[in-house]
This record gives sequence, structure tokens and C-alpha cells, in this order.
Amino acid sequence: MNLVQDVLKKHFDNNFLVQGSLLYTYKELGLAVDLLCVEITKKHYMGGVVALESENCFSCYVKLLALLNSNIPFMLLPSYQFNDHTYRKLLETEIKSSVIYFSKVENLAEINFDPKAKTHNEISTALKRGDQPFIVRTSGTSGFKYKFILHNASLFFNKFAKVGAHFKITFAFSPLESIAGIETLLETVFNGAGLVTAVDSFNPHDIATLISQNAVDYFQTTPSFLNLFLLSGQIQKHNLSSLKKIAYGSEPVMPATTAALKKALPEVILMHTYGMSEIGILKTETNQDEPFKLKINSTFNPSRIINGLIEVQSLTPMIAYLNYENQSLDWFKTGDAAQEFGDYIQVLGREGDLINIAGRKFFPAELEELLMQMPQISDVSIIKEANPVLGSAITAKVFLVSDVDQDLFKINFKSFCEESLPRYMHPQRLIISDLPLSNSRHKKVRSV
Repeated sequence: MNLVQDVLKKHFDNNFLVQGSLLYTYKELGLAVDLLCVEITKKHYMGGVVALESENCFSCYVKLLALLNSNIPFMLLPSYQFNDHTYRKLLETEIKSSVIYFSKVENLAEINFDPKAKTHNEISTALKRGDQPFIVRTSGTSGFKYKFILHNASLFFNKFAKVGAHFKITFAFSPLESIAGIETLLETVFNGAGLVTAVDSFNPHDIATLISQNAVDYFQTTPSFLNLFLLSGQIQKHNLSSLKKIAYGSEPVMPATTAALKKALPEVILMHTYGMSEIGILKTETNQDEPFKLKINSTFNPSRIINGLIEVQSLTPMIAYLNYENQSLDWFKTGDAAQEFGDYIQVLGREGDLINIAGRKFFPAELEELLMQMPQISDVSIIKEANPVLGSAITAKVFLVSDVDQDLFKINFKSFCEESLPRYMHPQRLIISDLPLSNSRHKKVRSV
């Protein structure tokens, strides 16, 4: 199947990627992918999975696209896991397959397939159907075991053909190993759009600089990073007039964050996205008056709320879990709770994150929104812990703004809770963190 090569050839005259001081065209991308595909074809695929060290850079993009075009199953790993032999052993056990590892600097042309390689039955079946298989994993932000998920890339290309282009230049914010990162690359390539990447730095100053310098018109990020972006003051210090749309998803968004963003960038369209590793990123519509509310587009992705939980039909459903019990994909049960407001919904959080204090129930994001009213708090993560008497106990993990006296803050925190929160919402434990509360995917981590 030459789907990738066919798409690239349509856009040979366009610029593809700005990576630091380097500019790559679609012609350069297409020729590099063609050469690598020729080398891969010489080494007949005999089974197993290729694992690539992941980075948003030209060489990784070439390897990913060449493997897709050659129908070689693969997955991407961030450096800290790629180089961890304990994780490698876990990976091979969980996906029930032999794995060939390639670092970001190694040449994939040196690939050698093992005739005795083990391959998960779901992967073998997908290959026989002619699918273009790749594997992603869930983020594990709530402390649960990773789920490894098999996808078919051709479904994503088909989706982009139906949805159409909505940006000219975007920023590669999501890690390449995530479903959002892979979708960003495939959507860009399918539409012949431009991509900007920052390999080494993801701080607000550098991202604002790159958006300004490269006329980025679409920026997709997470609510956690948006909060950091606003607090940094970098939005006001840079010319971001090229921005037409800002998208955010992957975790509940605080109404205060969207209100502040709207005030800072009133001309920008806000897009509350919704998606999961299992189903990809869905097409949504955002309430511009209340941008913490969204509507899942029923033309592309029928959805419904059953017992307060979101179920959807996706254009890009996973093929199967490789290490977890599979469910029906007709209506995928997301496990996300939502509140309905007419045609719109507000995503409240994962069903498993619901906190129950002596029968009083609420989601971590609800308490986080209230605690963020304290000016000393830069970010907060509410963590649910089991309690044999109350049902749940609450730990508040906070990241403070600079130069805050911690002893005085503890006193102010207790006073704020007593004056502003119902008793059942009072945290039983307070942790002041020296580090930001988001992981490498810029998603909030709800674990101690």
C-alpha cells in the first residue's frame, strides 16, 4: 500500500517542517521516505514490532511514515522509556511480540527481521486484512497500568479526507508517541500543511517565540499548559496575531482558564477538543461564550450520554487492546463523565476519579477550580485516596507561584478551605511540590 507516498507527492511544492534553523520541504520528506521504503522492502518483514525512540523531528517523522507505508507494525517510545530495560521487558510481555529497537539517531535502513519473531494475534490479523498498523499506549496519568492499543492508520487518512483542512501552519506540541502527536503529523501531511517543532524546549517563552516567528495559525495544547502559558505572561509579551485557533483537550478544562484566555486573545477561536488513545481525536464544536463546553459533531461521531457517561462512535476506532479485555466498539464506553447543557456538554473527568466523601460526590476538577482562586497557587492537582471511614480522602498537591512563604501559605490554605469550601471538600493532606504537576505529555498527574 503506497498511501503515504501518494499523499506526499501531492504536496512536493510546499514547505513541510521548521525545526530550529532548518527548513524541510515536502519534496525532501517524500524523497527521504521513498529511499527508506526501498531499504525496508529489501528486508522482508517476518514478524514482530519496531519500536522507535520518539521525538518531534524530521528523522523520526521519516521513519514513522516509511513504516506506515511499508505496513510494518510499530510504536514510539519517549527516551526515558526507550532506554529503560525494565520497561522494554514490560513492553514485550504486554504486547506479546518481539520488538526491534531503533534510537532517534540510528538508521532504520539497517533493520533486520527475525524469522522466529513473535507477533500478537491481533497484529497478524490486521496485517492480513491490509491494515496499516501502529500501537499507542494510554498515558497512565491516574496511576493505572498502561493499555497498549492497536490502530489502523488508513482510518485516520480517511477521516482527514472527510473533515478537511482547518489550518495552514501548526505547532507540534503533543509528544509524537501519543495519539494526539501522531494525528498532528498525519493531519498536517495529508493536507500539505506546515509544521513547527521545538525539539529541546517547551517553556511558554520559547513556544510563544516560535508561534510569532513562524506565523502559526493553529495551536493545540492541554489545559494544564494553557494555565501555565497565561500565568507566565508570555501571551502579552509576544505578537501572536497569526493565531486563529487554540485547541485544548485531553483533560477537564477549568472555566477560569478559558475565561482568562478569551480575555487575553479575544480574536482567537477557542476549540475544546475531545478524544482518547482508543478512538483518536473527535470533531467537536465549542461554545464560544462558555468555552469549557463542547458538542461532539454528530455527523462524524455520533455520541450519547448513558448514566452520565460519554459513549461515542468514532471514525478512527482502535482495532483492539493488546493487553486488556476488549469491549464492543460499536458504541465505545469512554468512562468520562459529563454534564449536559442542552446540545453541549462539560467533561467532568474520569469515572474512576470521582471522589465520594461520606456519600457526597464530586470530581477533582471541581475542587481544583475552587482552589485556583487562591492567588498563591500556580497549579493544583487533587488526588483521591482510599479511606475506610469516609470512602475517599483528599490530598491537594500544589505548585506555588514564585517567592511565596510556604509556612504562611499553609495557614492561608486552611483559612481559605474553612471559609470557601463545604466541609466534605476539605483536603485532608496538603503537599507543596517543587516541580510542575504535569507529565511529559503536559497533562495533569493525579498521583502523589
